[in-house]
Amino acid sequence: MNNTIGIIGYGKLGHAIAGRAEEVGHRVLVSDDEKHNPEIVRESGIVTLCIKPDKIFEVADQIRDSLNGTKVLSFLAATPLIKLKGSLGTKNVQRAMTTLGLDCISCTQGDADITELCRELTRGKLISTADESQVDLFTAGVGCLPGIAAWWYKNHQKEADEWLRKWADFVHAELVGVEQELLMKITREAKAKGEYDATIQKVKTPNGITEAMIKTLEKDAFAKFEEILSSATKRTEEIAGRNT
Repeated sequence: MNNTIGIIGYGKLGHAIAGRAEEVGHRVLVSDDEKHNPEIVRESGIVTLCIKPDKIFEVADQIRDSLNGTKVLSFLAATPLIKLKGSLGTKNVQRAMTTLGLDCISCTQGDADITELCRELTRGKLISTADESQVDLFTAGVGCLPGIAAWWYKNHQKEADEWLRKWADFVHAELVGVEQELLMKITREAKAKGEYDATIQKVKTPNGITEAMIKTLEKDAFAKFEEILSSATKRTEEIAGRNT
């Protein structure tokens, strides 16, 4: 396989993936300028999409004719495989979600090369799943957790440790393969860092899934976990519906 990994979208996640890919021996090409996207795709064995969900059709139009066998790994939240394959015009697509620290990656099953790249990128555990909804659940339960933990430590310091321990138990029961220790590690890091507003802003995107979960907590700080997760699921469906 072509050892070059292309990265379209060079924000926080794109930076993290680029650094890790180079660390494990890949040649990396990055693009945060749409005029370079077709060239990046043509030269890559696998291209990773680290863009916002509302950019998928725009980027798909830019790279579709350049794919020619290049495989696609999408880190877009709430953008289903059926939409990705349809807009990109290729079946060689998998979805994945991770933390900014790449502590764990949840990815859909499919192409062996894409799955192996996910295995190389993660600094911890790879969760390969046939159930695409598990990737969306990973986004809410794990990917959004730094922002949720920071919000709790900022607004409810006394109750935060206990609440977040229960959240770890809840997510562990809902998400196949996610270990409680990973969830507690994320919350400990949010607490130790102490820069709660900065952490929230780092994870939260306007009208995104983390924001939807935080709005639920702002209405009721002791909302049931099912209600918090439901707000994330609802927002995921709204984003997915917009990407049609």
